[in-house]
Amino acid sequence: MKKYEAHPAAEAFPMMGGKAFDEFVEDIKSNGLIESIKLFGNQIIDGRNRQSACIVAGIEPRYETLKLDNPISYVVSTNLRRRHLTTKQRSAIAAELANMVQGGDRAKGSNEPFASGGSNEPPKTSTKQAADMMGVSESSVKRSKKTMKEDPEAHEAAKRGEKPVKEKTAKKKTAAKKPRKTNKISWQDVACQEGVLKASSGGQRQVVKDKILDVDPGIEFPAGGQSPEMSERTRAACKIIKFNDDPDGEAERAEDAAKKASEEISATSTQKLERAIRAHKRVLDLEYEARIQERVAEDLQSMLDMYNAENKKHKAVIAAYKGVFTKTQYKSVLGSLHPDRIPNIDDITKARLEKAFSLVESKKLELCGSNANDSNGSTLPKTVNDLMKMKRNKRNEK
Repeated sequence: MKKYEAHPAAEAFPMMGGKAFDEFVEDIKSNGLIESIKLFGNQIIDGRNRQSACIVAGIEPRYETLKLDNPISYVVSTNLRRRHLTTKQRSAIAAELANMVQGGDRAKGSNEPFASGGSNEPPKTSTKQAADMMGVSESSVKRSKKTMKEDPEAHEAAKRGEKPVKEKTAKKKTAAKKPRKTNKISWQDVACQEGVLKASSGGQRQVVKDKILDVDPGIEFPAGGQSPEMSERTRAACKIIKFNDDPDGEAERAEDAAKKASEEISATSTQKLERAIRAHKRVLDLEYEARIQERVAEDLQSMLDMYNAENKKHKAVIAAYKGVFTKTQYKSVLGSLHPDRIPNIDDITKARLEKAFSLVESKKLELCGSNANDSNGSTLPKTVNDLMKMKRNKRNEK
């Protein structure tokens, strides 16, 4: 299964983790990958979460290469439209976008990301440009850049929308105190739980850590343990590593575990589980249907707005002109355009006259106005055949 690295601008935005990522994986298993993963050159500019979820779900990712002058603007526009980010998150992200190269290598005339140092290097994103793109003040971006340099952990916490963990000043040792409970967990424990690291294999820790970073370069390994979100991302990376190392064996073990679990639970429990699965699938179907209906309603409203605008414009034209021809004048102009009035006409001229005839006929309201339906109850011809029929009737009357 092919895997692409992320564009630096895409990496500036936090990854999905925890329960939200697990639900996303289940949705892809049920409905497949709905939106393709967007590439700029050989880097992902939109769809890091979709690629990771596809790998975990065992679904082949679908990629689409885009040609962009400024991939940074594309990444920002796409993520701001989907995510609800706080001001601190946007400032932290803008701090990473500042000084990034704005486009591809125009010397190559293609979509390839620019190699720094060339003669045709595009301009870099300034602090003000980054602030404008993310909708924050330039001063807040400068503060975030300072935090990013001096306290990387606080910067990453700000990107995720979390409060930074401040180190407390060491206090004097007092009588024995109970250790405080913490939600943090060691990444080694997560790797051991997922079976990619043995507790006794100290020499393999760096190898496993490198594999985890290959899957998700944004994972951090603080000395005091990982946050719950970071632990879930580590767990997801470990699952991908297990699948990549032994996809057939992993699938077989999962199947054996599911079979054993099914044998151990009673028939009643099995029925409850099946009902719960059906109910969950129904919820997903309803949510998907609601999204489709919302999209259709938006499209219909857009079409209705366009129709009303065109209708209003036509009514204004009719009201303004009130017709420039009488019906007799209009019939004279229309009749003169009929190709049968010219003997021995060639096909090209005939086609042109027929096109002009249809055009003038389609504008009868604008040209005749209220006169279009006057003149002794007779009607104007709508087609060439109608005109010929009217001529035959006049000859018969004579």
